[in-house]
Amino acid sequence: GTQRIEGIILNLQENGGAAMAKKNIQSQAFSALHNLRLLRINYVSLIGRSKILPSKLKWLEWHGCPLKSLPQGFKLNNVVVLDLSDSHITHVWKGPSFCRRK
Repeated sequence: GTQRIEGIILNLQENGGAAMAKKNIQSQAFSALHNLRLLRINYVSLIGRSKILPSKLKWLEWHGCPLKSLPQGFKLNNVVVLDLSDSHITHVWKGPSFCRRK
């Protein structure tokens, strides 16, 4: 089941490069995916209260992210690739946030 899922790729972009209408996905859908290491959700809006990503996540790609900043619950301690191309992000977090250096 969900324990085996290590990667999700959801790319809602047409072949010609123009973004399709953004789709909404419940953020709780990722809460049970404890072994998720790759998350590519391009041109998607996350809705819902849960804004927590799995702690094993290494790669987050979110082209066209509609947010101006990442939610405080996004703990990116283990992320080595963060790609927010073509997004509305103006700053990564509101307020202080720390990432552990290994």
